[in-house]
Amino acid sequence: MATSRRQLGVAGTCRGELGGSLARVRTLPRALRIRAAQGEMKRRSGISLECRQSLLPLAAAVVPRRAVDPDNVGPVWQYWHAGADGAPSLVRRCMESVERHLARPLIRLSDQNYSDFVSVPDWLRGKQEITRTHFSDILRWHLLAEHGGTWVDATVMLSGPMPVDIAGSPFFAFTRPADPMLLASWFIRSSAGHPLAVCCRDVLLAYWSREESLCDYFLVHHVFEALVTYHSSLRRLWTSTPCYSFEPPHLLQSMLMNDYEAGPVAEVLKQVWIHKLTYKLPARETSDRSFKVLDFLSAASSAT
Repeated sequence: MATSRRQLGVAGTCRGELGGSLARVRTLPRALRIRAAQGEMKRRSGISLECRQSLLPLAAAVVPRRAVDPDNVGPVWQYWHAGADGAPSLVRRCMESVERHLARPLIRLSDQNYSDFVSVPDWLRGKQEITRTHFSDILRWHLLAEHGGTWVDATVMLSGPMPVDIAGSPFFAFTRPADPMLLASWFIRSSAGHPLAVCCRDVLLAYWSREESLCDYFLVHHVFEALVTYHSSLRRLWTSTPCYSFEPPHLLQSMLMNDYEAGPVAEVLKQVWIHKLTYKLPARETSDRSFKVLDFLSAASSAT
């Protein structure tokens, strides 16, 4: 299975949805810029439109500033609420692969130690609507804004090193096709104080300071969209990053419940360096004793 440059979404091929907009004309009053941004969001997608548009005033209230430490690449950050030892086997194999392929300091976080590295307001943890998933969204933007580094979800498996252009970029996330999400949040690389990371952190804090519930499961993605839709400086920073599609890293996930065949799995592991997996899969029939791709990846630490 050969993977072309177009499939991998190399820079310049996958952000055609981000054109010009009156929202980024600074001389216009804020109300008109927000209205223009609302129109751009509507043209992009009608999905979760009310939630997405409601975030624009919060995005407009932040002031993007120059990165504090653009050369600080930071460590690799991973989080599992109960610690790596208490994680499912697939998650442990994913973490081992990250340690093997990313030649950078690795910090594994849990609910017991994350406060050693970053200060997340106590009142956030008291909000019942903030699930572990959404807390990890808050945590990653705090860490990246303050320390920089590379956030890798615990369900991401690596089968090769990070590409040089990604490793050398002040900011990177895999690109989605404006559906309406613009980025994938399971692998983010940022220098310390990068405006995109800082503004995402600040808008998430502002949102939860006034709300008690989620307006949409994909809140963090909608925050990012609001920021790059309203602010021209953030739009330029986003469009200048290497552009890789989020789709190839999901190939292996689509195979997890297939019967294991060495050839197809080895080909995907060879052609794509990063794989977004999941441990949340349908329960098997008790009579199903077949060896699945999931079994192979969960059991073999040498698979990648």
